[in-house]
Amino acid sequence: MEPWRRHAQPDALSSLPAELLDDILTRLDLRDAVRTSALSRAWRRRWESLPALSLFLLHHHHPGTLPLVVASVLRNAARISRLCVKGDPQSTWHGLRNRRDLFRLHSSIFSCLHLVSLELQKCQFPPLPAGFAGFPSLQELNLTTVRDEADEWVIQAPNLRSLTIRSKDYQGWQFGELPRLSDATVDLESYVDEHDFGEFLAGVAHVGKITIAAGYLPEVLILFTSYLSSW
Repeated sequence: MEPWRRHAQPDALSSLPAELLDDILTRLDLRDAVRTSALSRAWRRRWESLPALSLFLLHHHHPGTLPLVVASVLRNAARISRLCVKGDPQSTWHGLRNRRDLFRLHSSIFSCLHLVSLELQKCQFPPLPAGFAGFPSLQELNLTTVRDEADEWVIQAPNLRSLTIRSKDYQGWQFGELPRLSDATVDLESYVDEHDFGEFLAGVAHVGKITIAAGYLPEVLILFTSYLSSW
């Protein structure tokens, strides 16, 4: 009698088109995308070559290995065009002020030179590497409660079209050349130094549409108008 043999079942997942696999994976959080490696041979490590990544973090993940996983992915993410990283939604303003609840991004993010869309929420940006010329392909930038380790921002993205900044207070943002910027939104909660914030607004004075939201809106509008009149 011939020994019993287990017949392999047809792998329906492996027969899916590559474009469909990528479309499914880009809709998942990074952790779920990584788990798909166990589904099928076709899915094995496919997430590493995704053109887009989304990562939503919880506080108890911060001290673990997740930041190292993210850094590893970004170092090998030459194809990534869209990146979304959102920190712990339960973080308090007190913790954020002390940078305890912010997710610390790895410097490997600067290797993602093909980024078209970047969305960061409750993150701490690493220091800019020497000679970094910005993200040449970036068209959309959304920063919500994002801090820089050096408190000195220089946003360099010559193809940037849309900019959204939401923050508790002014973080010292500065601009390089943004000739294509057409839509800017600035939402601040606390009062900032008029001179510094005025220079910041002057950097976006050429955009077609600008939206400003703040608790001291009249003062900001007066300041912004005075800067526009000098152009």
